[in-house]
Amino acid sequence: MFYAYLWLRENGTPYYAGKGTKHRAYVKHVIGKPPTKDRIVIYPAESEEDAYATEMALIWYYGRKDLGTGMLCNSSEGGEGGRPMLGRKHSSSTKQLMSKVHTENPSLGFKGKEWQTESKEKLSAAMKLWWEKLTPEQRKEQAVYSAKGGAAKWKIEKYRLKRAETIRTRASKITHCPHGHEYTEENTWYNTKKDGSKSRRCRECVYIYRRNLKWQ
Repeated sequence: MFYAYLWLRENGTPYYAGKGTKHRAYVKHVIGKPPTKDRIVIYPAESEEDAYATEMALIWYYGRKDLGTGMLCNSSEGGEGGRPMLGRKHSSSTKQLMSKVHTENPSLGFKGKEWQTESKEKLSAAMKLWWEKLTPEQRKEQAVYSAKGGAAKWKIEKYRLKRAETIRTRASKITHCPHGHEYTEENTWYNTKKDGSKSRRCRECVYIYRRNLKWQ
């Protein structure tokens, strides 16, 4: 499952936006270690392209510190352009060095390796324990997805639903707008969308925008 995410400071303001899959949002980055889980906001995406688009929208909305447009520590606009090795080719010397390192350290990757008997037994025991915890309805759903060739789809969908339930709670931990105004009851404007969901906006920012528009 792909997603976009925000890392929040202790005061609730975001300082980094990214795109990832699996445990990407919870591991160390170039900018440093991740915050605690209660200060990580996840935005589930339907595809990798959707996750890139969400990442770019977050960086655009909250702005970058290096450009003086906002509060994020990101050094790029996000999207596929944020991957430094995209479209680049390694030189012959670099390829030889990488080949030598992986040859001397086969544990760096699983390509060509076979599972040991002990590892297979552990994996089998873990899967049996997981199956025993499922309810009859969940086992039926799992069987349907397996028959369709999507054994992992059921787990992914369950994970997405669980994330969707907590995303509003985590998003509510953002206590200030991109310009530093606190989201108080008097300073918050809730906008109801067509699908019934609500989004909040900073009243002070809206007033400032309208005043500047008026004097143009």
